[in-house]
Amino acid sequence: MGRILSNAGVPTVYTRIEVTTQHNLTATKVITYADQNGIYFARLPGERAKFAEPAEPSPEGERVGPPDDSSQSPEGELTKTFDRSIAVYTLKKDQAFETDPLNRFPADFDDLNPEDALGPYQPAQFRLINPVSQEQRNANDGNPPQPTIIVGKRTRWDIVIV
Repeated sequence: MGRILSNAGVPTVYTRIEVTTQHNLTATKVITYADQNGIYFARLPGERAKFAEPAEPSPEGERVGPPDDSSQSPEGELTKTFDRSIAVYTLKKDQAFETDPLNRFPADFDDLNPEDALGPYQPAQFRLINPVSQEQRNANDGNPPQPTIIVGKRTRWDIVIV
């Protein structure tokens, strides 16, 4: 949940946000859009906390358990905080979209390829701001910033188009 603003603080309407999340242990994209006030809400229903069970000691005193897997949380710990990839696409400067954007979208606009040169969207460079903690995340080596998701908690990340 958050707000999408230009660098000048103006709401960026109808922006497309894609969050790569986990649903049933499979990478999935959740697509959402900012409304006419630049406010968006992304519901990530498949996110689950991860728990790595501690290994059982063997009779010789050595730990026996699943093989070391760096994608799991440390043994005996619950991990419910994850960084997730996000992509942001803004509307192109197009007089037809600026004057009447809702009527210009096709009925199946969720199926639009935002990378299509002939489509209404263009990829956007952005930074993230958590207005509660004042934490800011910027692009790193050409990679977009990643928001932190906490399972079972709503976290606000505002997106600033740069």
